[in-house]
Amino acid sequence: MWAMNRINRMGIQYFMTEVDGMRTQIRTKDKSIVVDYPIQRISEAWYEWLISGRFVQDAFWFLSAAEREFIITGMTPEDWNKVFGPDDKMGQITDSKEEGDN
Repeated sequence: MWAMNRINRMGIQYFMTEVDGMRTQIRTKDKSIVVDYPIQRISEAWYEWLISGRFVQDAFWFLSAAEREFIITGMTPEDWNKVFGPDDKMGQITDSKEEGDN
């Protein structure tokens, strides 16, 4: 089982743990998500984002907008909708992949 710690540009510390070889749990101090990608792929994308300077949407192109938001701010879709409201279409964020995402 693989595990690693990372800190993003906002200073939020993340703990990542391999769940079953093909999935990764990404957690902060009090929240977590599970993504359907191996921890090595997450680690490579994290490097591309923070060290190589790629935009988060380019480095983590395989994650949904909600998963990328969690990596940037630590906010889950539920947190986002509490702050911006579910009725505001511009502010609403969901777990589903965007139409243009691969």
